[in-house]
Amino acid sequence: MDIDKVYSKGGEEDENTDIESNISAVFENGTIFLTGATGFLGKMFLEKLLRSSPKLRRIYMLIRPKKGKDVEERLDEIFDGPNMEPLKRKYPRFIEKVSIVNGDCSLPDLGMDEDCKNKLIRETNFIIHCAATVNFDEKLRTAAHINVRVVRDLVTIAKQMKDLKAFLHVSTAFSHCIRSDIGEKCYEAGMAADKLLDFVEEIDEDRLTKMTPILLGEWPNTYVFTKAIAENLVAQEFEKMPIAIIRPGIVIAAVDEPVKGWIDNYYGPTGSIIAAALGWLRTMQGRDKNVTDLVPADYVINAGLAVIWDTVTKRMVKGYQKINKFCEVMTYFALREWKFFNNNIQDLWRRMDPGDKQQYPFSMENFDWDTYFRYYVRGTRVYLLKDPLETVPKGRVLYWKLFFAHYALTAILLLIFFKILYLLCSCIF
Repeated sequence: MDIDKVYSKGGEEDENTDIESNISAVFENGTIFLTGATGFLGKMFLEKLLRSSPKLRRIYMLIRPKKGKDVEERLDEIFDGPNMEPLKRKYPRFIEKVSIVNGDCSLPDLGMDEDCKNKLIRETNFIIHCAATVNFDEKLRTAAHINVRVVRDLVTIAKQMKDLKAFLHVSTAFSHCIRSDIGEKCYEAGMAADKLLDFVEEIDEDRLTKMTPILLGEWPNTYVFTKAIAENLVAQEFEKMPIAIIRPGIVIAAVDEPVKGWIDNYYGPTGSIIAAALGWLRTMQGRDKNVTDLVPADYVINAGLAVIWDTVTKRMVKGYQKINKFCEVMTYFALREWKFFNNNIQDLWRRMDPGDKQQYPFSMENFDWDTYFRYYVRGTRVYLLKDPLETVPKGRVLYWKLFFAHYALTAILLLIFFKILYLLCSCIF
């Protein structure tokens, strides 16, 4: 189990989005698929990405119709609030980077049709999955569908994405709350995901309701039970794809971004604070010496985006490992030379008509290697790295910067070396 891919989150220093940022640069020209965009954390992810990564290509947001409102009306509601004002002031045309994906996390394949799935498979570079039912008293069938099945189906779709750089799954610090010590790793859950999903499909609602306490075992509610099972689904993919889990504690109002103190729900301690302030709540059970694991929402978002950056950087590590393995395999051939005879293919070429030679060329006798390599290098850039030729001038500037930085560092190290050597010689003689 690679425990480095599970992250817990408390409070840390906030990011300054006005300075040059490696994290923001990760999303440059990238396309993001965001679930849970109508929820608290989803709105926070959306606003932060649009405001701090202006060079990202697009954000696809999964939205479902609700309470008589279509997806367009719900999109308008997302951006109609004080939390979106900093974004609107900084980038008034931000909406051009936002697209709706009509779907529903309570349905198989997130309620998306084939055309929509294929579009996401072709274009998506990053997945941020923060959709969940956070109702602790949710029916087990519903919780299993929204918190477990959606993860399974999303992972299946993600595996088909040719240019997926990172997949962030937002869980909870309390997914394994039956343990007193919880490390940054995935533990065994109450059931296997497939077993739970098969079970909730086969049994009727009345029997399932009666059996739920037995199925939960030590888990106090269906929310943490299903979140633990979902984590195990993700953990199975740690070695196969660039995927990571973040476990925020009890998420409370923003400390700074996008608006100090902004919050849009009554979950966690917020409802209790309001009820007590209004005089509706006079007493509540608890231990005065217990530490409450609270974290401001914007710190969760910042940590989540940093986790994505870290995940992308570690994909790069695997890429180097593959390159190194390839080099080892090729060593045998690189250190040897052969003389091949191809009299038959040469005779075939000589017997072909001039028209066929022009239409079906394969003779290497007068091959123009210089011209070929110009197109070869361009092809790898455009078709494999997805880097358009328009970025060549910027690449040249970066090349010369790295060139001079390399030789400057080399010169400094040599000076230090000779200085140390001189001092050693002075001491000896």
